[in-house]
Amino acid sequence: MMDHSSYEQYRTLAMDHYSRWFGPPIALRKVPNHEDRPELSLASFEANEVVSGCRLHTTLGFGAQGLPGRNKPRIRHEFATFADDSVSSELATGLMCALADLVAIQHLAAIKGDIFATGPIDLPRSAIEGFFAYAPVYLPDEFQVIQDEIVVVYMIPITDSEGKFVRDVGHEAFVDLLVEQDPPLWDWSRPDLELPDL
Repeated sequence: MMDHSSYEQYRTLAMDHYSRWFGPPIALRKVPNHEDRPELSLASFEANEVVSGCRLHTTLGFGAQGLPGRNKPRIRHEFATFADDSVSSELATGLMCALADLVAIQHLAAIKGDIFATGPIDLPRSAIEGFFAYAPVYLPDEFQVIQDEIVVVYMIPITDSEGKFVRDVGHEAFVDLLVEQDPPLWDWSRPDLELPDL
């Protein structure tokens, strides 16, 4: 298990990065260590520059736990997602924490195109049942990397049928649909994408 100073170092790097883009957090909490994951902080930031009423919800300090990559010896990352103000900070950051736990348990870094099933979430009228790992959208490329070391993985909320499409057809075809249909990815109550018959 890493020491506390390492966690604080990476937590500070992530906090400074997000604060430069969005200002100070509007919500911040710490969660204790998990069997496979060290202590972690969770934060929410106003992101009205993306869309009015939108917030960015993130992990802070997960980058301290470098994990093996499929083609790299070690990857450090933080998880982030956008949501409108119908989604509470507690729910959104709790899901980012749950994703960090899933990745820590499998001892393999998340990469672009990965699917993480969460099951139905506690949000009226929402069909979201998982997340699709991708590069951050709505923001410039330089937002994606913190201090040339930590990758920001954008977790796109997806429905069960969208997750099945990614597993059956591949993540590149799914990204093509996202570009073509341009759904509001901050709206966790959005309808399914129009998926082609397989």
